[in-house]
Amino acid sequence: MYGFLQTAISVVSMILSSIVVYVVFFHSPRSMGTYTRFITNFTLCDFMMSFCVGFVVRPFPIFPFDGGLVEGFVRGLGDTGGAISFAIILNALAYCLSAQCACIIYRFSVLLDNKAILQFVVSKITWTFAYTGNVIFTIGTTYLSVKLQVRREDLQYFLRDTASHHPEVPIPNLDNEVYIYMNFSGTIATITGLLVVFGFMIVEIISLGCVFTIFHQMEVKKHTFSPTTYKMHRQLTAALLAQVIAPIIFIMLPVMYIMFGRYYRSGLSELTGQVLVLCMDMYGGISSMITLYFIAPYRRVVFKAMWGWRSSSKRVEEWKTEPWAIRTKSISTRGRADGLEKSLRRGSRMVP
Repeated sequence: MYGFLQTAISVVSMILSSIVVYVVFFHSPRSMGTYTRFITNFTLCDFMMSFCVGFVVRPFPIFPFDGGLVEGFVRGLGDTGGAISFAIILNALAYCLSAQCACIIYRFSVLLDNKAILQFVVSKITWTFAYTGNVIFTIGTTYLSVKLQVRREDLQYFLRDTASHHPEVPIPNLDNEVYIYMNFSGTIATITGLLVVFGFMIVEIISLGCVFTIFHQMEVKKHTFSPTTYKMHRQLTAALLAQVIAPIIFIMLPVMYIMFGRYYRSGLSELTGQVLVLCMDMYGGISSMITLYFIAPYRRVVFKAMWGWRSSSKRVEEWKTEPWAIRTKSISTRGRADGLEKSLRRGSRMVP
């Protein structure tokens, strides 16, 4: 049953992410040109998360033991595949969070009304540095994953040690299996675990604070927006808030539960491990659903495709012609703008 659910969730999540990319490329209003790179970046990370958890690694947890079986594509690499499996999942999650942070930074740059900052955020140089940082992070986490992986000759010792605290649980036979089994007893493991957990928490807390700050700034500058533009900015920020909350619910809370359960040596079972994996697998699909539902032009495209909601076409046209940028005193009623406004019209089209 667990295997069926894992496959179904992965496939559905990947389909949803693919739908988002299709809608963005072929049904985005013309006024949202810059936005497409952010939503595509974010959605591809969601797709990668579901693909890695559901097919590349496909972990089968053996809780209360600190590991699991590898049943995905990397199983073909033998023990090397098991050693890098933890890094694959961790990196997929890190890419999702980095794409989320990019959305938040962009939202701030739009509200600042500063041409230089906005151009810096959307420039190719900034994107190159960001992905260079991701590559360095990937190399580092892969190295740590290999270092923390328990060697096969030491595996029985760790299995017996854990089993001594859970006499009701039989020791699994992993002799002919590709496995993930991390040694969390060393100094490196402790530091790595703290950096991952608290780093994730800090990123999410700061992200939440930034989103609420964006809401506040939007209220302060409400008079500078047209009604349609203000409504759209509200939708974009609401979607960003929901996407910030999603990893807290589907990743952080299950992981924290398992960490406390392991510390107090209670409440852990094979089921809790399976629920954690399914929640992580579900995250990409939930994030894509948030994008499709909260952003009105995309929601209408999906509804029209599903139920033939023909009344949506008129509303979509409004987003095609409505300027997204903040209006300034130098803009006439016919839409004349200075150089800064024109730049903002080209750049301030973003969605989380």
